Amino acid sequence: VYQMQCNNILFAMPIPYVIGLSMDAWGVDTSFRGVTFLQVLAASGFALATVVAACIEERSAWQRLLPHSSRQPSEASDCSTA
Repeated sequence: VYQMQCNNILFAMPIPYVIGLSMDAWGVDTSFRGVTFLQVLAASGFALATVVAACIEERSAWQRLLPHSSRQPSEASDCSTA
């Protein structure tokens, strides 16, 4: 609950004010392009984070598709050493 309240106070409430100030200072067209650029940048960051997590995370489905020989030696089950 507190995290949501802090998010609203710190980000959601000041954003319309900042957008209004930028519209007064630089005009509607420039402000629109700036807000659109920030949204595309944020979406790209989320997409990049998803791709990196899918490729690096050991628990992902991509890691389960790899053959056993390409996995790390600690993950391979070798019954002959037991």
